[in-house]
Amino acid sequence: MLGKPGRILITSVGSRVGWAMLTALHPLRSRLVVIGCNSLAAAPTVFDCDRAYRVPKTSDTPAYREALRTIVLREQPDLIIPGRDEELAVLSELSTAPVCNATRVLAPPPKLVPVFNDKLETARFAARHALPFAATACEPEEVTALIEAHGFPLVVKPRLGGHASKEVRVVTNAAQLRAALARGNMLAQECLNPETLLGLDSFSPETGVPLHYAVGDRRHAAEWLLDDTGEILSLWGVISHTEGPQSMCMRLTDNPALVEVATGYARALAGAGHRGVANIQGKLLADGRFVPFELNGRFTGSAAARAYMGCNQVAQAVCHFLWREPYADKSLHPDTTALKSSIYRGVDQTAIDTLETHGFWSADGTDEPWSDSTGKAHET
Repeated sequence: MLGKPGRILITSVGSRVGWAMLTALHPLRSRLVVIGCNSLAAAPTVFDCDRAYRVPKTSDTPAYREALRTIVLREQPDLIIPGRDEELAVLSELSTAPVCNATRVLAPPPKLVPVFNDKLETARFAARHALPFAATACEPEEVTALIEAHGFPLVVKPRLGGHASKEVRVVTNAAQLRAALARGNMLAQECLNPETLLGLDSFSPETGVPLHYAVGDRRHAAEWLLDDTGEILSLWGVISHTEGPQSMCMRLTDNPALVEVATGYARALAGAGHRGVANIQGKLLADGRFVPFELNGRFTGSAAARAYMGCNQVAQAVCHFLWREPYADKSLHPDTTALKSSIYRGVDQTAIDTLETHGFWSADGTDEPWSDSTGKAHET
C-alpha cells in the first residue's frame, strides 16, 4: 500500500445502513482508517470500526452538531458518509464550514436537503422536472382529489421523517384515512400496485395497517453515484421482496423503465448541484412503467447485498472521492438472489462499557481524552 491510509467517518454506524457500508468496504479496509459515531454504545457494528465515538441523538441537533464538529477537528477525516437521512441537514451545513475545508462530505447541498427529506418537496421536485412520482397530497382538498383519482388503499406517511417505513400506514377506507392523517405532519400518497401487498387483511386497526410491522411487498429501486462534474459514475437497479422495511431478498435488474426514470432523476439532481449518492424506490406497474414513491440522499441497507452481487457502489464512491481511481469490482451476478440472514454476534462487554462510559473506543486501545459537546474531557 502506497501512502497513508484514507480516513473516513461513517455517522450512525450502528444502523443497518452502517453495517451494510462496513461490509461493502471490506475489500478496502487495508487502505482505510474507519471512524464511526453512534448514539448507542451497544451496537455491534460500532466495533467493526478502528475508532468509535458515542454522540448525542440526531434529534438533539445542537449537541449532535457540536459533537460532530469536535470529531472532525480531532480525526481530520478525508471523507464523511452519512448513515441516516436525519443527518443530511447537519452534514450538509457542516460541509460548507471551515472545519471541513479538507474533508469531502457525501451530503446534498443545503437547498436540496428538503427534496430528500420532505416528501412533499420530493413530489414538487419531480413535477418541476416532469419526472414520475406517486401522486401525493397534503391539503384536505388535495386528499379528496387523490381519493377520487386513485381510490383505496392509500398510503399515509409523515411529510418529514418516517424513514425506514416508521409511521407509514396503508389505509383501506375513509375512516382509517381520517384517523391516520389526524396524527399531524402526515400526507397521503397513492398506493402503487396494491396487489403486491400482503398482510392487509390480517391486521386492520382504525388508523390503517402499519407498513413497518405487517406488510410484505415487492419493490424496485435504483441507486447511483454522481462524480464532481455531475456525470453518472454508476447506476444499478434491484428488485426486492420486503417485509415491512426489511428487504428479505433481492436481485439486480437493468429493467429499461427503471433505468430511464433513475437516469432522469440523477440528471435533474446533478443539474441542481447534487453530487455523490442517491437512490429512488418505487413500483413497476402492470403497464411497464416505473413510478417512484421515495427519494433518498444516502446509501441504503442493500449496499452489502449489491456488493455481493458485484455492484459495490460504496467502494466505488470511496475510491473515486478519496483516491480519484476506479474500483476494480468483481464480476456482476445479475442472476443471483441475495438472501437476508439474521445472526447474533459477540462483542467484548469491556469495549461496550468503555464506549458507554467514556464516549470513545479504539481498536488498538489508544488512550486519548475525548471532549464531547459539553466540553468535558473524558479520559479513555
